[in-house]
Amino acid sequence: MSFVTRIIPESFGAEGRLILADAIVSVRIGDVEQNGVLHREQALKVNVSFKSENTAYNCVFKGSDMIEQASEWLLLKTEGEFNFQNVGPVWLERMVFYSSVDSQPENE
Repeated sequence: MSFVTRIIPESFGAEGRLILADAIVSVRIGDVEQNGVLHREQALKVNVSFKSENTAYNCVFKGSDMIEQASEWLLLKTEGEFNFQNVGPVWLERMVFYSSVDSQPENE
C-alpha cells in the first residue's frame, strides 16, 4: 500500500523558543494528513538561527518519533550545544507539549 502524506502548513500554531549561547531554537507543532486521514500534532517545524553567523536552518519532522528526529538534527546543527546541560530532547518534548496547549482554542 502506498501512502500519500501532506503536512498542513496552516495548522502550525504557537511558537516555543529557546535561546542558547549562539543559537535561537524555535518550534511549532502542526498536523499531517495521510491518505485522507488527519493526524493532529504529528508534524514538528524546527528553526535554528545563529547570532554570530547570521544564518538559519529549518526542517519539518513528522510521525511518532518526530521529537527524536528533531533532537538528533539539532544536536548536529548546534555542534552539541543543544544537548549541553540536558537541554536537548527533554526540553524539546516539553516545548512541543506547551506549543500544542497554547495553540488550542479556548473552548476545547
